[in-house]
Amino acid sequence: MMQRYGDGGAKPLPNYLAKCANPIVFQNTFINFAIVMSNNIKKISVKKDFSLLSSKDNVITSDFLFVTDSDKAGRMFVQTFQPYQLSEGRFIRVIGGKARLLANLKMYDLYFGTVVCLPPAAIIEYQSISDDFKIQAFSYDTMPQPFGFEKVTVLRLRETDFVRTGDYINLMKKVLGKDTYSIRTLQLLQTALFNDLHHIQNIEIQDKTSDLKSTHTEDVFNRFIDLVNEFGSQHRRIYFYADKLFLSPNRLSTVIKNYSGQTVMDWINRQTILQAKILLKHSDLMVYEIANRLHFQESTAFVRFFKNQTGMTPKEYQRD
Repeated sequence: MMQRYGDGGAKPLPNYLAKCANPIVFQNTFINFAIVMSNNIKKISVKKDFSLLSSKDNVITSDFLFVTDSDKAGRMFVQTFQPYQLSEGRFIRVIGGKARLLANLKMYDLYFGTVVCLPPAAIIEYQSISDDFKIQAFSYDTMPQPFGFEKVTVLRLRETDFVRTGDYINLMKKVLGKDTYSIRTLQLLQTALFNDLHHIQNIEIQDKTSDLKSTHTEDVFNRFIDLVNEFGSQHRRIYFYADKLFLSPNRLSTVIKNYSGQTVMDWINRQTILQAKILLKHSDLMVYEIANRLHFQESTAFVRFFKNQTGMTPKEYQRD
């Protein structure tokens, strides 16, 4: 039986929250999701958050989170310049307004006609959100295989393709509108949607025209960013990434600087700061423990690094 949250009375946490050792509800594009980074994550009350999110167009069940009324979930939940790490995947369909999203170190402009696939463990930070920003969205534990998006994917769709993604959303809404529903049916609809998006993405790749040199440079940059997202909190030396990419440190530095306007160390430091901010805001770890987790030899070195990058000490950022 489907349970809707926020209709009055205390109800158990959904499975995707209850199964987590220490869940924390956080703000994400007018939607509350769970974030789990470690056993040190703080617990907070979710009853009020769910009651504000729930409406006839927003469904929170023991297995699924589905939103078509983003205004209801609203303004009070959105925090810009506050990084989060996702515990589950997110699909977002933008139906109004604009936003700037930093996801796994890359910046994306979101507006009408955009769809976004955010894989589990992605680090996101909203840089700006317009007052009229509206979305349709759902969460998922695992991507349907073999059509899952393992990386952050942002697609600008033609009108006919965008309308078709709305048709999938409406079908899911109809399934969830019943007193009882089939999880398998929802999974099949998700699979069909992601399969369709993969087809659209493959056509875009085939139609893309660029010379071999620029394609190679872009490929190196994208692979470098993937490595920084994976290893940035552990390895902060250029030679590590150059070795992974079969390039000399000087060659890698030149390619990254020419393509992005930022140095290799700029990108590595940016990832380290994002990880540090998440741990400072959303864990019970002491500053010296965070320094150790981020592979700083001494906490004083971490404090110095953090202040140089942000203009404030770790403790000042926690209190901000």
